[in-house]
Amino acid sequence: MVAPLIAVIAIFGLTLAWLVSVFLSPYAFAGGLVLAWLMFLWPLVRGGTFKPQPDTRLTGPGWERTEECFLDPTSGELLVVWHHSRTGERAYVRAV
Repeated sequence: MVAPLIAVIAIFGLTLAWLVSVFLSPYAFAGGLVLAWLMFLWPLVRGGTFKPQPDTRLTGPGWERTEECFLDPTSGELLVVWHHSRTGERAYVRAV
């Protein structure tokens, strides 16, 4: 999901660098080319996904893991539901 957005940004950057190089300097094109390649390679280095930090709230008192779990329709990942008995708050956490 992030990779197509980065590809669009990279293509935009490459096009902008080309336009600048035509009118101003060939060095701008080289810089834009390097930036575009970095944007294309970044998802490969990171594994193609955003890696969020774990939710530390769930380790506190009152949080209980429920039996409820489901597939997230946007990411396709399995999510587990945690419930805070005192506040009624629910948290959806990626299953490990």
